[in-house]
Amino acid sequence: MKSMLFAADNDDAPEFLAEVQALTDGLLRAFGPPAIVVVKIDNFFGWKWLHFSGKLHSGKAAVGIWKRRLNVPPFVPNRVVSQSAFAGRGYDEAIPTEPIHIQTESVNALRRYVADVAHGSAIVWYSGQSKKSGHGSMMAHFPTADGYWPLYVHWVNRGSWRVVESFGISYEGRKFSATRLLPKLFVGQSSHV
Repeated sequence: MKSMLFAADNDDAPEFLAEVQALTDGLLRAFGPPAIVVVKIDNFFGWKWLHFSGKLHSGKAAVGIWKRRLNVPPFVPNRVVSQSAFAGRGYDEAIPTEPIHIQTESVNALRRYVADVAHGSAIVWYSGQSKKSGHGSMMAHFPTADGYWPLYVHWVNRGSWRVVESFGISYEGRKFSATRLLPKLFVGQSSHV
């Protein structure tokens, strides 16, 4: 399968991008969405972004909201380094798309659902500055028959890039497994861990 490629910037550790590429390729093979949107975020982001919907403001206080139904994670637009979208049989055809992350009031962000914004496309977010920080993260929302499936993976460079935590997907024996959806479905394989 020919696929879209993650293009390395000066701040990206190529080995980290290879890990993200391998997992993304496996997910694309397993789920075959009609398109994929890839968003690079300026720096590392933690697992709490996985179901984070936004903040509800009441007077001077703000309370973080995490919902079961997936919202577009409320990254502010100035954290978005780049956004690209791909379609076609091998996800090798660049396509135009509206920005996933927009400037909006918190109350409106709480109503921006992935299913409404992505229209059946997969979305992958990955962190920048991996070369300097030695940390990298990837979050993805993949369309399934019953909605969107969220996952998050955190890698650390300890001589080589290793998975240190994952949510929504398990990692054993150098393989990722989406056991939540289909038992023993191997969706990606790391070549460096």
